Amino acid sequence: MKYLSKKLLFYLYPVLGADVPCIVIKDLQYLLPDLSPAGRRSLIHWLKVQGYLDQVSKDEQQALFLTSAGRQQIELDLRLFSLDEPWGGEWQVIVFRKGPNTDKHFHLLRAETLKSGGIPISRGVYAFARSLPLALWVRCQQQYRDNVSVLTTSRWQLCEIRDVVNEYFSFTDLTNGYSGISREIDVLLGTINANKVLNYQSKADIYSLYTRFFAIICEDTGLVKHYFPQTPKWQGLLLCFHRLLNA
Repeated sequence: MKYLSKKLLFYLYPVLGADVPCIVIKDLQYLLPDLSPAGRRSLIHWLKVQGYLDQVSKDEQQALFLTSAGRQQIELDLRLFSLDEPWGGEWQVIVFRKGPNTDKHFHLLRAETLKSGGIPISRGVYAFARSLPLALWVRCQQQYRDNVSVLTTSRWQLCEIRDVVNEYFSFTDLTNGYSGISREIDVLLGTINANKVLNYQSKADIYSLYTRFFAIICEDTGLVKHYFPQTPKWQGLLLCFHRLLNA
């Protein structure tokens, strides 16, 4: 899915134990300010046709909810969810060997590996927390069985995998980003409580902050919570956005 589709679907992602979130259609102007009204209508139509969104009447206004299919799709599209289940520190490593002489597109497999979240350990060696994405695994099995090797490990010797991962994903930037979003949410909450009303500027500020939050979400591979458990949890921050906009 394209970025704006994911941005909308993730905003509507339900947090366990909380009310099912929705967004009033007229508020899409704040969430998707770069789209024209026609562009927003087109996006909604496409997501509804795909079965990712439901449109219902809520308090005499038209609102959008995430469907179960939409939830499954956003979980597939964001690497954040790849380690959502308990993880014991297992890694799969793909090692590129000599490419086939008859396949001029073998080099594209490296680009696909990086795009899928592979962490470069050294030239031709990439690691994935838990396992290779299914699509990448199937492609290797069907097309490149003799050209790549895949191994599984949960123990690294003479190497701290956390340091290697941090070099590539900049955990510090992500943890600082989450903490900064948390602080700014507190400031916005104080402003809203003082004004006693959610006005135009307040909504614009909240959705602008959500845009920055989602940019961080797109960079999170799910490893932050394992290596930096003290970092504000994304579920709690997303719930704060839901509650702020329903204040």
